[in-house]
Amino acid sequence: MLQMKRDSFIFYRSFLEAIKALPEAEQTQLLIALIDYALNGEEVDSKLSGYALGYFALMKPQIDANNKKFKNGKKGGRPKIKENQEITENKPKENQEITESEPNVNDNVNDNDNENENENDKEKNSLGIKKEISFSEKFALFKTEALRPNNPWGKTIKKNNCILDLGKVLDQFYDWLIETGGEAKFINNDLNSNKGWFKNALDRFYDPKSQITIGPTEYLRDGKRYFRHYANEFEVPLSMPPRPGVDYIIDKEHSNRWKYVGF
Repeated sequence: MLQMKRDSFIFYRSFLEAIKALPEAEQTQLLIALIDYALNGEEVDSKLSGYALGYFALMKPQIDANNKKFKNGKKGGRPKIKENQEITENKPKENQEITESEPNVNDNVNDNDNENENENDKEKNSLGIKKEISFSEKFALFKTEALRPNNPWGKTIKKNNCILDLGKVLDQFYDWLIETGGEAKFINNDLNSNKGWFKNALDRFYDPKSQITIGPTEYLRDGKRYFRHYANEFEVPLSMPPRPGVDYIIDKEHSNRWKYVGF
């Protein structure tokens, strides 16, 4: 638990994107837990579960880094000098010779200041200039949101693009972003922009035939699977096995099976 309580903290856009990706009930839980931890140092692991706990684990290191910088700043600064002391030190003695050099009362203070500045510079180099969230961390949030149960976007993407295993396709997207140097753009984009990017670039890294095996007279078109029987076209569920032959149609009683209709 943190020893120092704060009156404010930095709330990043990436935090908001992560919170908005959760169901409404969990959004409130994560937001309150994040504030309690950042301002009061309250451990919140027991208050959260599931995706909310996972998102908090990604936010926590940034909160800790900022609090560390805040505490270091509290320790720094020039020591206060009493008024009488300052006047006495700056005022030369009456009998002091003109050639005598004035004492440098700030020698120790300057050393301390420089030391604190150097420490702050090191802190800034290791934490302040670092991206608010790394590419791998932000992609993990994106993937978690895409695979969240009952997420309509994930369901639509799978249905319209011949995808059985969305997790594998997301991993292919991750690799493609690295290969094409898209990490910085992905970090700067908001959630909806990255969803659109995934959808528009899908054909550059995903081949539906890597997940869908088709049989005779079957074909893929516009993200769906079909087969032709004589002059008629029928849509095929993506999870069905390949059509065994041209004399098979979908069994009406068992929609995920092929039925032989030959003679």
